[in-house]
Amino acid sequence: MMSNALDSLLSNAKNLKHVSLQTGTKHYVSLQAPFDEQKKLYYYKEEFPRMSSGTNFYYALEDLLIEKLNGKIPFVFGGTKECWEEPYIDGSDARLVADQHIWAATKSSIVSTNGQAFNSINGPSFTWKEIWPIVGKKLGVQVPQEMVVGNFLYSKAMFEKQQVWEEIVEENGLVKTKVENLANWEFLDALFRFPFKLMGSRDKVEEFGFGARYKTLNSILYWIDCMRDEKVIP
Repeated sequence: MMSNALDSLLSNAKNLKHVSLQTGTKHYVSLQAPFDEQKKLYYYKEEFPRMSSGTNFYYALEDLLIEKLNGKIPFVFGGTKECWEEPYIDGSDARLVADQHIWAATKSSIVSTNGQAFNSINGPSFTWKEIWPIVGKKLGVQVPQEMVVGNFLYSKAMFEKQQVWEEIVEENGLVKTKVENLANWEFLDALFRFPFKLMGSRDKVEEFGFGARYKTLNSILYWIDCMRDEKVIP
């Protein structure tokens, strides 16, 4: 609940100056059994360390608030519910596109003076709902319980984040790049709010004999690994 409230608040309240987290005196002890019943009277000070055993959800709330206020944006889907739940676009793996170019250039039976047009798409349809949490886990980022935030704009949230990216590059020994050369935030804002579905057919290319297919989720995970191997992303 607090995570959802903070996601909405921090993405809109750019002039936010202060947040107070109110817990209780049980902050100093376990909230569930087993309890330390042998403890004598003790006056807890604010610097008292966390319990090393037992259960205290106050710690999770405290950690969550610190993480949010340190500028860590959760891996939310900033778009419409329709684009989230339904197939809206196709994926096209670069390997498939390259193979299809080679196939078209070497397949004598499709040569014609007028040329041929072929859609080049992965094949199986996908929804962001089914692949988003898996991609988030792959990237090692926080995936909130409520992933769809309709008013979240990537272009607004990532504005002037070049310095943050430079720090990430330095800390992880990455190839020096500019964040705007790696991501098009305005494109994502438009893509996840597309007003109509834009799906292609593979019927023609398969009738001519090209049958290579890729699952879009597997494509994304593969290229994340490639970018990591090339030290482009952490």
